[in-house]
Amino acid sequence: MAKQSETNKSEYFKYLEFAEEFVKKQMKPFSSDDVKSEYLKNHLKPENHNVFSSVFVALSKKGAIKFNGNFVKTKFKEAHGRFIKEWISKEY
Repeated sequence: MAKQSETNKSEYFKYLEFAEEFVKKQMKPFSSDDVKSEYLKNHLKPENHNVFSSVFVALSKKGAIKFNGNFVKTKFKEAHGRFIKEWISKEY
């Protein structure tokens, strides 16, 4: 059985790779919910929910995405209607 930290790293890099490809194709603003929704269509939900937010921090630091100044309401019920950032791809 894999150690917890190894599992987290594996999930992180799997989601990071997916998100990098997703944002390259986006020619319109998007939220982390958009990426997460697409990912969950074909993948299991990661054990650690922080994987989703940590990937967006990494993409932002790399300059692959940029906050466009807008906030949108989350689509996920467990987030209780909070507002999240809307992003644009550097490819946009």
